[in-house]
Amino acid sequence: MLFLADAYNKQHGYVETFLDHPTPKAYAPDTSSRLASPKHKHQASRNQVTADAEFQALRCVRTSTAAILAELILGIAVVLEIVGRASQQTDRTQRSESSSNTLRNDAMALPTRPRESYTVGIICALDVEKAAVEAIRDEEHSHVRSLAGDNNSYAFGQIGQHDVVIACLPAGITGKASAATVANNMMRSFPIKVGFMVGIGGGVPNDTTDVRLGDVVVSEPAGMHGGVVQWDFGKMEKKGFRRTNTLNKPPIPLLNALQDLKSKRRRLGSGAHQHFKEMMSKFPRMQEDYSSPGQEHDDLFEAGYSHPSGNSCIECDRSKLKQRLQRTDDEPRTHYGNIASGDEVVKDGPFRDRVAQEEGIICFEMEAAGLMDNFPCVVIRGICDYADSHKNKRWQPYAAATAACYCKELLGVIEPQNIAELDLASSEKYRIPFELTGIPATRHFVQRDVPMKQLETFFLPTSQPTSEPASTPSSRKVFVVYGLGGIGKTQLCVAFARKYQEDFSAILWLDGSSEDAVRQSLANAYQRLPATFKTPTVDIQGSIDGLLQWLSLPDNTGWLLIFDNVDRDLQFVPKDPQAFNYRSFLPSADHGSILVTTRLSRMQIPKASLQLLRLDDRCAREMLEDWVDKKLLDVDKLLEKLGGLPLALVQAGAYLRETNTSIEEYLESYERTWTSLMEFQEKYPAPDYQERTMLTTWNMSYEQVRAVNPQAVAILDQWAFLYAGDIWFELAASSPQNSGQDHTAEVVTMIATDKLAFRNSLGVLANYSLITAHVEGTGFSIHPVVHAWCLHTVARAGRLEQLCDRALVLVVRMIPSEADGGHWNIERRLVPHARAAAARHLDGAEKEDFNDEIVELARFLSDWASSADVEALYLRALRGYVKVLGEDHASTLKILNNIGVLYAEQGRIKEAEEMYWRALGGNSEARVLRYTPTGTTVTTLDNLGRLYVEQGKIKDAEDMYLRALSIGEKVWGPEQTTTSFITTETLSILYISERRFKEAVEMLLRVLQGFEETLGPKHRETLSTVGRLGSLYADQGKYEDAEEMFKRALQGLEETRGAKHTSTLDAVVGLGGLYTRQSKNEEAEEMYTRALQGFEETLGAKHSSTLNVVYNLGGIYDDQGKHKEAEEMLVRAWKGLEEMYGLKNMWTLTVTSNLGTYYRDQGRYKEAEKMYMRALQGFEEMYSPKHWTTLKTVRQLGFLYHEQGELSKARTMYTRAAEGYEHLVGDHEAEIRYLQENFALLQEDECNLALAGKVTEPIRKVGKRDRVLRFFRKRG
Repeated sequence: MLFLADAYNKQHGYVETFLDHPTPKAYAPDTSSRLASPKHKHQASRNQVTADAEFQALRCVRTSTAAILAELILGIAVVLEIVGRASQQTDRTQRSESSSNTLRNDAMALPTRPRESYTVGIICALDVEKAAVEAIRDEEHSHVRSLAGDNNSYAFGQIGQHDVVIACLPAGITGKASAATVANNMMRSFPIKVGFMVGIGGGVPNDTTDVRLGDVVVSEPAGMHGGVVQWDFGKMEKKGFRRTNTLNKPPIPLLNALQDLKSKRRRLGSGAHQHFKEMMSKFPRMQEDYSSPGQEHDDLFEAGYSHPSGNSCIECDRSKLKQRLQRTDDEPRTHYGNIASGDEVVKDGPFRDRVAQEEGIICFEMEAAGLMDNFPCVVIRGICDYADSHKNKRWQPYAAATAACYCKELLGVIEPQNIAELDLASSEKYRIPFELTGIPATRHFVQRDVPMKQLETFFLPTSQPTSEPASTPSSRKVFVVYGLGGIGKTQLCVAFARKYQEDFSAILWLDGSSEDAVRQSLANAYQRLPATFKTPTVDIQGSIDGLLQWLSLPDNTGWLLIFDNVDRDLQFVPKDPQAFNYRSFLPSADHGSILVTTRLSRMQIPKASLQLLRLDDRCAREMLEDWVDKKLLDVDKLLEKLGGLPLALVQAGAYLRETNTSIEEYLESYERTWTSLMEFQEKYPAPDYQERTMLTTWNMSYEQVRAVNPQAVAILDQWAFLYAGDIWFELAASSPQNSGQDHTAEVVTMIATDKLAFRNSLGVLANYSLITAHVEGTGFSIHPVVHAWCLHTVARAGRLEQLCDRALVLVVRMIPSEADGGHWNIERRLVPHARAAAARHLDGAEKEDFNDEIVELARFLSDWASSADVEALYLRALRGYVKVLGEDHASTLKILNNIGVLYAEQGRIKEAEEMYWRALGGNSEARVLRYTPTGTTVTTLDNLGRLYVEQGKIKDAEDMYLRALSIGEKVWGPEQTTTSFITTETLSILYISERRFKEAVEMLLRVLQGFEETLGPKHRETLSTVGRLGSLYADQGKYEDAEEMFKRALQGLEETRGAKHTSTLDAVVGLGGLYTRQSKNEEAEEMYTRALQGFEETLGAKHSSTLNVVYNLGGIYDDQGKHKEAEEMLVRAWKGLEEMYGLKNMWTLTVTSNLGTYYRDQGRYKEAEKMYMRALQGFEEMYSPKHWTTLKTVRQLGFLYHEQGELSKARTMYTRAAEGYEHLVGDHEAEIRYLQENFALLQEDECNLALAGKVTEPIRKVGKRDRVLRFFRKRG
């Protein structure tokens, strides 16, 4: 079913034709090859089992009684075995359930403690360490949920008199950064006051400290260090590497506890050994791994001797062992001093000794440096190796156990009240409860995942450590969120603060709208400080100074300052007295977090900024529905208008909810009376946005731009009448193409004098976030709501008419000449501006000053816009021409011809004919003779002739062509090239209509040669002729020649007009039609799909060209047996045409008739009859009962009755069609042949039925002429 395969006969108004496509054979899927779904497979399996059982039963009947008894006994045995197995399975299940219940009961029996009771934290790096610490608990506690954002995994319990929480670093992620992350999360979730880092380390044996495997090393200040040395942090200087940082000491209560334990041990000996015994007794499974390997496996090699290979030292040279005295017992010793911490594993004896000597170190490890400044703790390490190349894991479990047992012993000498009296760890003493007072929070925030993730990544520590130095997390972090006013910057930051309030010790919200406002916010924030940090003051400056001093305290690093709405520009001239630099209100210390929101893009910081853009459609819909408080239908157009701007969505939602206005009514008001709607909308403010509306929110930015760069404001004002998505210098500064446009000089004042100034003006607008730079860097766009607001400001200033006219002139001046090629990129970029200018002019009052510009705009848009818009422009210009120039002026007649072409392309045949006759000077012969002929006359006569060819009025068409030829010779002369081309092309059309293909080809080849010589091979006229030649070859069955022509046309149009131009897409459709004729359905589908996407994007889903391709795709799907998809496409095309053009339209009626054929082929006779009758009635009213389209539909209706066996009705229809064709002039040979063959088949069927005594049996059941019947059905 081809709706329109040949798209090349449009030039000078030639109307596209609808062709019948041969109907395929009925699609009969091969069910034998269909794969069953799993459900069906199971059903099939059951069916097979049933069949097998029935078969076996039949066998049993035939067997002897003995065989039956034997099989019965065997069956009983099988049943007993199954029952036995089921019983065993039940027992196992019951035991399993009993075990599970016991475990659940045990878990439920664990003691529960409140979060506040866990003031002691223990951190381990490895699972072997954590297992040892968990084993020393005197009591295990049930789990306590951590706070949001805390990814740690915890164990809880009691050691001595202390409730402790235990955490381990993530698997495979060790080092100081990971340790810092775990510690910070622990301190957020629990009120930690003291901590312990417990695990294993590499010992440093020397002459003064006899460190051995299994011993314990405890961090204690010694020399210049506080107990932990970050050995790999410092500077490389001429004299070598110098360490530059000093880490904090353990807190005094822990240092006191160390002294107490040492004293206790001197008197009573070590209690750790007893704790170790209890551990092994309580957890017997640990004995195998956690027992001491023994002194005989404690090997210390010379520092310079490197380990050869392998995981053990079996192959090492024993002569390289250092000689040490044998200890009299296996009890581990405890050593106190500095522990070295760094990101690298130390396994080099000489390096170990050198660093140890320089820094006074007795142990190496990798985590403590990330803890000491923020996590007040003692580091306890069991020695598992000697930090040399002979490292192995043999001693790790035992070393972890000895460290854990020492930790338990140390906790035993610390009184709970001593810990209770301590301040919270690190920043907890600086915590200020988060509150929303003064913060413009909304209850209807819609999560914006990507921007939120950027803030999280920048500010919050993650479980994935980085390679940055340990000091980096405490350095100052500043992040800027910038964007258009009302885009949601503030609400994003509010949501971030609310979500992660526990991650910061204090969040202080500062009003950055002016210097006075930010100073007052800082003074108010000072009043919220903990009482111990405040001093009485009544002076604002004193409060600000006090706050900044508090923010600068060395261990107060966890705060977040949010400067909101820092929109005043310091570069404003004259200087804005309330503009300020937010950095002048930051503390001097290099720590803390600062978040800034602003409209000023110049405030962005490389790699620390986010331009907040519009909400996507999903989020926008969610926000709007949230405010309206109900689900909304058909809201897409409103969402497009509001452009994902939260402020606009909120205000629209509040208005819709309060006034119960429909979406349709709101849209109508938005487009027609935007300012009035906004003013009325202000009466229903959203509770969270009462101080901001779409009428006021951009005023300050607009006035600042006016003061800084008046030209930028002029560009913004003009932009309101152009397309919001793109602007460029040549459009803004376009100059007249010829001197005939002098009347536009009053309208056009250059808004851009040179390219550099223009770019600078756009830069100013972008800095204030009134426009946005494209990501790909090719231009700028303006938000649709700001676009509407700019129109409001222009109207308020009384400049609507002036700027509307100027937009029209600017666009028209940019339109490339129709004779030029290769400007498709300019055309494509100009199209949306042309549409915008057209819409503005059509909305305004009619004027006669710019008729020529309107006509040129309509001509340009005829290839790019909907027919309705083009028609409206032409009709407006026509009224202007008639009023100013009169009905008979050449300009008036030319536009009448153009309107006729437009109507013909829409299938509005009668209206097209009326316009053509008006263009010829009237409807009467006398007026035509009085009219002075011009080139337009020739074109109009040619178009009228084509229109008659479409209707089968060949004699009338020939008359029009002869007149065109005669007038053309008078206007241009008989030898002139133009006359020659028109004459030749006219003859080709006549030859085609008479099916004289050979002569037609000769004529078109002459036209093609002439165009190639005069216009060039890539000119639009040349390529159009190439396409028509391709269609002619296809009609003759010369498919290879046709394909060559179509591809040549397509390639040329792609190069000169672009891939999405309608001429190019017509070529794609033509190629698809050719493939359809050859039954190359896959290739045809590819072409039609490409054309459909292009037409939908360029002309819209309801344009006739789009619906043409939709119909063609339906035919392809039908050929492929995809009947569901086929019907969807065919019905879409039919409904679309009927909606656009009504029932009395050639294309609508043709598709209606063809849809009837589709239903007939599906055996859906009632639906088919309904479509045929509908088409028949339309053709009779539109043309006449004897028109060829009417008669074709009559024959098809007769064939439908024939198929159903209603032979009497079929004969009536066939007879009516035959009588009509007898008096019809023109080439209808094919249709008459079909009718004659239908008659012959009908007569034979009537005879057969009469002989059989049947008169009503359907023809399908006769069966003698099925092959012939199928042939006719395919031919239609």
